[in-house]
Amino acid sequence: MRYEILGGLRVFRDGAPVELRGRMSQMLLAALLLDAPHGVRRDTLIERLWDGSPPATARTALQVHVSNVRRVLEPERRDGMSSVLRTTDDGYALEVDRSQVDADHFEQLVHEAEQQVVADPERARGVIASARAVWQGRPWGDFADEPWLRTDAARIEELHRRADELWADIQLALGHHELIVDSLAQSVDEEPLREHRWEQLIVARYRCGRQADALRAFQDARRTLTEELGIEPSPALRAIERAVLDQDPGLDGPQPSFQQRPRHNLPAALTTLVGRSDDVVRTRKRLEASRLVTITGTPGCGKTRLAVAAAEGLVDTYRDGVWFIDFAAAGTTDVVATRIASDLGLREADEHGPRGPMTLLHTYLRDRELLMVLDNCEHVAAEVVTVVGSLLSSCPGLRVLATSRAVIGLVGEAIETLSPLDTPSAEAAVEETMSSSAVQLFLARAADSGWSVNETDEDLAAIGELCRFLDGVPLAIELAAMWTPTLSPAAIVERLIGVKPAVNAVEAAVDAALKR
Repeated sequence: MRYEILGGLRVFRDGAPVELRGRMSQMLLAALLLDAPHGVRRDTLIERLWDGSPPATARTALQVHVSNVRRVLEPERRDGMSSVLRTTDDGYALEVDRSQVDADHFEQLVHEAEQQVVADPERARGVIASARAVWQGRPWGDFADEPWLRTDAARIEELHRRADELWADIQLALGHHELIVDSLAQSVDEEPLREHRWEQLIVARYRCGRQADALRAFQDARRTLTEELGIEPSPALRAIERAVLDQDPGLDGPQPSFQQRPRHNLPAALTTLVGRSDDVVRTRKRLEASRLVTITGTPGCGKTRLAVAAAEGLVDTYRDGVWFIDFAAAGTTDVVATRIASDLGLREADEHGPRGPMTLLHTYLRDRELLMVLDNCEHVAAEVVTVVGSLLSSCPGLRVLATSRAVIGLVGEAIETLSPLDTPSAEAAVEETMSSSAVQLFLARAADSGWSVNETDEDLAAIGELCRFLDGVPLAIELAAMWTPTLSPAAIVERLIGVKPAVNAVEAAVDAALKR
């Protein structure tokens, strides 16, 4: 079981969402999860559910809601008992591994980053990035205003603010003051009573050579604190002002040099690449001959995974490294250019004033030798044509490896069409089935999921049928393999084939509606 409370209460069993209907049942789960795995007395639960005004039948109603929650959390139990929600002497307890609660995981990551920020800021940056990725919104969602949840919601929201400040501390420790100075100015506008954010802004402006602006920020902070709270700035904030006035060398941060710049930002692979070694070699050869190579194919065939694998072996080939940009959420030419500039660490404003992202890119890439991996280009097809075409024409050391469901359409573009993995025929012998790349992928992912591969003739025949049914699409095969800890290959095939008629019926209905 996994529980999420950031952005609202959600429950997952074996990775699948669990639907808990009814506000009272949801509130009961929240009331138990707040103290889990410790038990909660019945009287306390009644107080929380009915806000101090319980009906005469509250105890009976509580039992009904408990039964509903039990039935949803463990639908396969028929004995009326539950290992997830158990009865105690005077109440109920939810058995929870707190590491499987997203808010607890978020808190653990923030504390880990705090411990690393001075000793190892690079590691701390990765940890705080993971924490910020976990955050999905207001703790407890619609229940956050319940009196018994307000304190916990406020505590987690304060932790979120601390995570944002910690992220800025880490960027300053790494010498990235120019990259964050504008966002720091926005952060003090949003929460002007948080003195540490003023401290960060003053330091960042000073390091950017803007001593007057740094002192002006201190005066803004003092005025805000005296007008809003009637207090003077803290000793720490006043000490920073004095250091700025004295041009104290202690304010100077590390200056990142070209040698300190990372060589790539490729995402780390979570699994081994199966059945694509020839495709990797062929893609690299295409990049030797062409400055623009596009990997095309149907959804789920592994375009992104192939592009990353091909690029991983080329990091040292390009003087200025390899850079990965994902366009899945982009939408306009400006967004495309801005996304590329951002991932390359470029700023749209400097001491010379504002500069557009295309100007930045042309200036930066003109004399550099690097490979850009542009992922999901189908989302911004027309815009990619404009931006990439312009950059390739003016930046001779630039090469582009793109993934898209369709070709980009630029002159000189080389196309690598990615086909599904090969599947064994229905009449294939055991050796032939085992050599199939689709079967090899299933076996590898099943082993990753903890399944003990027996490789019996029956299992292999079912796996071969499964791979044929899924048309050799890698993503579909990987998802099917995740079921192996609880289902045999034959059972997986039976379930998938049972779904097929319903899918066909829906497709037929959609086709008929479109024809009308």
